Amino acid sequence: MPRSMVSPKLGQGQCLSMSNGHERHPRETTPALILHALRWNAVVRTIAQLGTWLITIFVMRLLSPLDYGLMGLATILLGFFGLINELGAIPALVQRQQVDDCLIRKIFGLVLVSNASLYLTAFAGAPYFATLFGEVHLVLVVRVLAFNLIIGALSAIPSVLLQRDLKFKSIALIEFGATLVGAVATLIFAFESWGVWSLVFGSMAREACNAAGLLTITRFRVAPLFDFSGLRTILAFGMKISGGRIIWYFNSSFDGLLIGKILGNRALGLYSVANTLAYLPASKVLGLSNQIAFAAYSRLQDDRVRVRHTFWRARVLLPSYFFRCVGECPP
Repeated sequence: MPRSMVSPKLGQGQCLSMSNGHERHPRETTPALILHALRWNAVVRTIAQLGTWLITIFVMRLLSPLDYGLMGLATILLGFFGLINELGAIPALVQRQQVDDCLIRKIFGLVLVSNASLYLTAFAGAPYFATLFGEVHLVLVVRVLAFNLIIGALSAIPSVLLQRDLKFKSIALIEFGATLVGAVATLIFAFESWGVWSLVFGSMAREACNAAGLLTITRFRVAPLFDFSGLRTILAFGMKISGGRIIWYFNSSFDGLLIGKILGNRALGLYSVANTLAYLPASKVLGLSNQIAFAAYSRLQDDRVRVRHTFWRARVLLPSYFFRCVGECPP
């Protein structure tokens, strides 16, 4: 991009009502633009998953089910924190038709405060979480892995700015590189017999590379603003999104909690690996289609006719388009 997405010259105490040319107006949306975004996501993510799948098979032979069980328990806790760490402000920022530098800086500040607070909560609560499952090694795993919350806070705004502009090609390429780096790092640490830390450091390497790529491509250089006045509408919408995500998360994670508590970490590790391999294709397809659809429909939200028309076209076009991308045919 030729310029930073937000002005880098605003100080901590400054906030402009207009953003000196950076204000974002209603954006053009066409079926070709949406399909272009879907194409890049489908192709790049499919290639990335094939590569990481092969690496994962090798890693599984080097690590024990107990390692995966520890990682699974830590992921259950931190995955929940990941749903509430932005207080719904990030999807609300995608949904909003017009934003300016002032709003971006306020949400950036909100995300930093929220993620830092959750990191401290995870750090302090790790011993209690470990006691619940009778696994002392879980304390350090949770405390180290929780640092992904801080890394994610730095990349949240750059990611959402790209989503607003439907620049999913850039997002897909960055995720592709970060996913491969994380997978290779996991494999190297596993060869060195680092056990569960292979998974922890591999996850952190992926998050760090993803954040670095997003910050670089967007040239995001802006001071956060810790004045949260005027965010009531943003948070009202975001809380609805967060509420739906929390209900879904408990529904999808309850089985892991029961297995870890009743059957132990080894059983949870076996279950986590099998479940991941079984649902990986479906989860990736739904993830990319939902992300694109939310950004696209946000652009069309004030045009009910186009929303209805686009929805019905998507029901027909997207399934057939995806199956052509992966070389399969629907039954």
